[in-house]
Formats: sequence, C-alpha cells, structure tokens
Amino acid sequence: MASPSYRIVEYDDEWPALFEEEKARVVDALRIEARCVEHIGSTSVPGLGAKPIVDIMVGIPSMNQADEFIPSLERIDYEWRDDTVPGTRYIRKEVPRRYNLHMTRHGGDFWVEHLLFRNYLRAHSHVARRYEELKCDLMAAYASEPRTYNQGKSEFIQAIVEQARAER
Repeated sequence: MASPSYRIVEYDDEWPALFEEEKARVVDALRIEARCVEHIGSTSVPGLGAKPIVDIMVGIPSMNQADEFIPSLERIDYEWRDDTVPGTRYIRKEVPRRYNLHMTRHGGDFWVEHLLFRNYLRAHSHVARRYEELKCDLMAAYASEPRTYNQGKSEFIQAIVEQARAER
C-alpha cells in the first residue's frame, strides 16, 4: 500500500501560502536571502494536480557548504535522509505537513532546470494538463514505487526543459 502522500490530488490554493510560510522559516534558520529559496514542483504551478508535498529549492553558493546548513534545518524539524539527486542535498520535513527541500548550487544546472520547467508549465497550461495526465497514469501504475514513478516523468520533463531553453 502506498503512503498517503503518494497520490495526486487537485490543486490546492493554499500551497503558495504554505510555501511562503515555510520559506520564511528556512530563510530565518539558514540566514540566507529570500531570493535563494524557490517554490518548485507541481504544487508551484497554479491549477496543476500534485502530490500534496510542497517542494522547496534552496540555492547555496557551493555544495561544499551543504553539510553546514543541515543542523540549522534539523532545528526546524527537517530530517536528512541521506537520499539525494545528483547536484543536490535532499532533506525533508513531515510535520505538520510534508515538505521536500532540495539544497543545490544557486544558478547551477539543478537550479536552472527546475525554474525553467516550473515557469514553462506556469506559462503553458495545456502542457501542464498533459503533465498532470502523465503523473496520474504513472501514479495509478507505480504509487508504491516512487523511483519508478519519478523515472517515468523524466523524458517528459527533459523535453520541456529543452523546449523552455529554446524559447529563452
């Protein structure tokens, strides 16, 4: 049986406010500039159905500094799971709700690609609808297999990132 978090739900108008509240906590805890914290993932795209998990991207000057930030995040209830995506340090918070925080180099590939994807979906609602359909299909097949679910989105995401780069 899949975790209750692993389901696609309708867009929730509260997601941006939840992000802003958590962003303020993260900025305060890490003593960084607000411009270094972005709302990414499907909850950052108005109208897009998503897993009810708010994704936060924190841009830091160098990944060599990532370990220095973890204790400050742990003080605001984040837990480092030693699970990461290349170029990031992944840390999550589950109470009172689920937040996934991705620490990455500000302006690096992960940073740029996630903003390109988010902004493209925000600007092209028909593409966001196709992405939601793909996610629903993948969730129906792989709700208990998060890695397979994520791999199933990769080709679509990369194509959109390339399209966004071409249109820049």
